[in-house]
Amino acid sequence: MSISVTRSLEGRGILLTGCTGFVGKALYEKIIRDIPNIGTVFILIRGKAEDRFWAEIHGSAIMTRLRQQYNNDAALDSFVKSKVIAIKGDVQRADLGLSKKDHQLLKERVNVVVHCAATVDFKERLDIAAKQNVLGTLNIFELARGFARLESFIHVSTAYVNSDREGFHREQLPPLNCDAEEMVELILQMNPNDFERQTATMIGDYPNTYTFTKALAETILVKKWKRALVHRQTYHHRLLRF
Repeated sequence: MSISVTRSLEGRGILLTGCTGFVGKALYEKIIRDIPNIGTVFILIRGKAEDRFWAEIHGSAIMTRLRQQYNNDAALDSFVKSKVIAIKGDVQRADLGLSKKDHQLLKERVNVVVHCAATVDFKERLDIAAKQNVLGTLNIFELARGFARLESFIHVSTAYVNSDREGFHREQLPPLNCDAEEMVELILQMNPNDFERQTATMIGDYPNTYTFTKALAETILVKKWKRALVHRQTYHHRLLRF
């Protein structure tokens, strides 16, 4: 029996993070274009969320195909306004910095979470990369656990979590030479002046802080997901790698 992604998302509320970035922006456009019967698309954006959405996402070149499809900017704008809600928030904050109103809105109406937000700067300082790629992921996961109608939590990762190994590898968690949770605690407690000297040793065979912190995030997230299942959470976890 085939499964239709389009039909499964019709009428659903979906929360997207990282939509000002490349992958998130492309995903948003694909959803709006191919699933016109989507319920509501909530987009988490730092700062002035509404202004940034219209300028950086809706106003970007990614929307060219939809503009041509509608052949009327006003009609497209009207459709988007009926489907999209920009939410001010920051994944690096434990509560995402949400207002009580927005938190309640997401809690009541979100069925699917797709977490794309990450820093992809390969030269990012290790603690900064950990805060964005690891803590950011865990913060959105913890928030999603409280959503009343949650069906799926999808974390977008990278195939390069296996960049420290050669040959063929199955779709499974990358093996780490450390305890992921303990490593994150160590990173966050370190003096910033020590990172330049110690980062190469800490990340081992990983080529950069991006791939290392994404590997840490995968490992810790799956641990937390399994712990949540023990406490009878009913949602499903999905991991996408690019």
